[in-house]
Amino acid sequence: MRLYAFPAPSGAAVRLVFGLPPGQAPHIRATPSSDPMDPAGRDVVTPATRCLPAGAPFVALEAPALEYRQYVDIHPSLQAGPVYYHLRSWGSVGSWISVEVDASRPLRQALVGAARDLLRPRLEWHLARAVEEGKVRPALGYVPILEQSTLAKDDPLPCVLLKESIAPVGLPIGGARGEWRDLGSGRAYREYGYRYRARVDLLVLSESPSERTDLAHLIHGAILVDQPLLEDLGWRGLEVSRMTQMAFDPSGFPVFGEEVTVDGEIEVVVREELAYGLPQEPGVSLEVPL
Repeated sequence: MRLYAFPAPSGAAVRLVFGLPPGQAPHIRATPSSDPMDPAGRDVVTPATRCLPAGAPFVALEAPALEYRQYVDIHPSLQAGPVYYHLRSWGSVGSWISVEVDASRPLRQALVGAARDLLRPRLEWHLARAVEEGKVRPALGYVPILEQSTLAKDDPLPCVLLKESIAPVGLPIGGARGEWRDLGSGRAYREYGYRYRARVDLLVLSESPSERTDLAHLIHGAILVDQPLLEDLGWRGLEVSRMTQMAFDPSGFPVFGEEVTVDGEIEVVVREELAYGLPQEPGVSLEVPL
């Protein structure tokens, strides 16, 4: 028999892969202690459980005479800490094979690169410098950047409305980026990269068409100057476009707007901590902590 337990990288779930001789039905119990007959335990897999076919997870330990299946356990008890899984064939009075696994904490995190988090600090700096140099003279003493798509009541003018959209670029590309170990903590990680199309729309609004134009020129020029920097930060293949338009405040008063759009590709990185590895002894079929 073989039993493998893989904690889900997102936490609170375990994928069980088990192999038994042909014709034998599985019996898997989960217990809070190492005792398979712990009364606080529960049956996870029985002959009535719907399981999917699976292959041997590790070719080096494959036993050709076994039939492999898999089942995903998402029981609420997995949130509490370590769980012991025990396998034997259904109806057998023989010994169990067991494995301990802790799925209480996520092993994977998404390092999401939001394009607006790259662009907004740069624009705030350029606008503050323009106000300091007297190129623009807003009544508030600064030009606010508001992360919203429409002007709300009492929003100051001039201002810049910012919104972002992110969509995958067809099928994810990049895939596995490799594995590495933090020499300080000793923890090991695996990373995956995916590319998305990130678009940021900046709507410059003012009661004055001349002020609107000056601000739009300033923002457009700042983005063009910062384009190499933004690409070095991971927002690649940038395309910058511009369009004038008229908008209205909540009271219906016309305000003059100009939209600057920045469009490009950004990488999203998913990092998985390798908290479990293959034991060293040949023939042992349990997952153990690294």
